[in-house]
Amino acid sequence: MLELVFEYWWWRPFLASHGYLVLSPNYHGSLGRGDAFAKASDGGRGTSDWSDVETMIDEGISQGIVDPDRIGIAGYSNGGFLAAWGCTRPDNRFKVGIIGAGISDWGFLAASSDMPDMEAHLGGGAPWKQGKPTYLDGSPIKDVNNAKAPLLILHGKEDARVPLTQAIAFLRGIERESDAQIKPKLVIYPREGHMFKERAHAEDVLRRLVEHLDIYLK
Repeated sequence: MLELVFEYWWWRPFLASHGYLVLSPNYHGSLGRGDAFAKASDGGRGTSDWSDVETMIDEGISQGIVDPDRIGIAGYSNGGFLAAWGCTRPDNRFKVGIIGAGISDWGFLAASSDMPDMEAHLGGGAPWKQGKPTYLDGSPIKDVNNAKAPLLILHGKEDARVPLTQAIAFLRGIERESDAQIKPKLVIYPREGHMFKERAHAEDVLRRLVEHLDIYLK
């Protein structure tokens, strides 16, 4: 089980406690290794950050601790983006995916987020910028035809950082462009923003995580 998660519900130990091997890469663009490392994928999401994810998977397989036929991916916020990105790669090997408050279209995110300039910087541009829309290069929305794995999409209805429209657009795209046998499921949590506050909702997320993985990985 590969997890790329914004550390809020502590998905990592929770999934591990339910019998899953959890790989959590410190990919380029994340924290803990200095400014240059944190900024490495700015303006080019889905590049060095994703290469780090794939390298960890390959290493796990080579060491015999990862079953190449039973790999899932889950993440929240930027981790949700990487989960969406991974599940839309042409040669992806994921049997299941869970996307929490993930980004599917960086340009649309810049146009709708409460931090438009930051999102434009991270994603590589904005719709109002002249020239080629380079933000599409790292947007999973353009590759939804490749999404085959059963997907669970989780999102707060009042999320201002990554608006709900990101999840809805991704869902609609898969429904129209992918021939996935199992259609994606979107769960919307009322009253919740990017950071969930209600205990019942947090518990529901954790329950759904395990149920979804148990169905498609075990």
